[in-house]
Amino acid sequence: MALRVLALGVCLLTLASEAWGAGWVRQEQVAFRLLAMHDTVPANAPVLVSALEVALEPQWKLYWRSAGYGLAPRFDFSQAVNVRRAVPRWPVPSRHLGFVLAGSTPPPTILAYAGHVLFPIEVQLERPGASTILRLHFDYAVCYDACIRDEVDLELLLPAGTGGRNSDADRIEAGLARLPVEPTKGGVRVMSATLNQAEQTILIGVEALKPLTQPDVFLETTQGGYFLASHTALASGGRRAIFRLVVPADQTHQVSANRPVRLTILGGPRPVETAVLLSPQ
Repeated sequence: MALRVLALGVCLLTLASEAWGAGWVRQEQVAFRLLAMHDTVPANAPVLVSALEVALEPQWKLYWRSAGYGLAPRFDFSQAVNVRRAVPRWPVPSRHLGFVLAGSTPPPTILAYAGHVLFPIEVQLERPGASTILRLHFDYAVCYDACIRDEVDLELLLPAGTGGRNSDADRIEAGLARLPVEPTKGGVRVMSATLNQAEQTILIGVEALKPLTQPDVFLETTQGGYFLASHTALASGGRRAIFRLVVPADQTHQVSANRPVRLTILGGPRPVETAVLLSPQ
């Protein structure tokens, strides 16, 4: 998918509107803010739970971590203070029609976020109990009738203290509860993952403890590409599903037998995320 850049650079406008409230930083089509589960940093906590909240204007979409031809968001915490490592977690995206230039083929399906999205972040501290400054440089692209690439800088100060729970804790916990889990926790396991090299098709077979509801699968490659199921067959009262994915001709270099891929499987009680090797068919 072609990405047409209409804006580049940082455009930081702190929201003054009471409808948005404090802490929001607004760009032209999207607003951001950093959250934390606690107001302060307690002495006995080597890990903090934070989050990036994103609010998009109607119809605008933010790319997923595997963006295909688009631009995946990039989290940079290198300027944070008292942070050893910050690991963002990715909620499950939805299928949307992508942006396409005039005169080209019909728009492809993209994996992206719309409306509000919360990215929980696990923050490992260098010095538990010390004052911490979360500084995030966030590179991203959003699309609607055009695509815009931009970046934003966000900051959140957490002084040393008792680690009292704040008003954002429930929102962050709800975001954590929607994240993908490993197969044993999600009640869905992968039975087979095969690649037909000649036809460039992939078959993913899964089995669930309970009947699947609107099953779907997203397959990510190590090169940042993704493929979507074009056909799904159910069996065993909906507890088994076989997904058929077609690899586009210009993306065949991204998959081969015995090469790892990452699957996100939907339809069970919780989304499931797991890595598998593709077997030759």
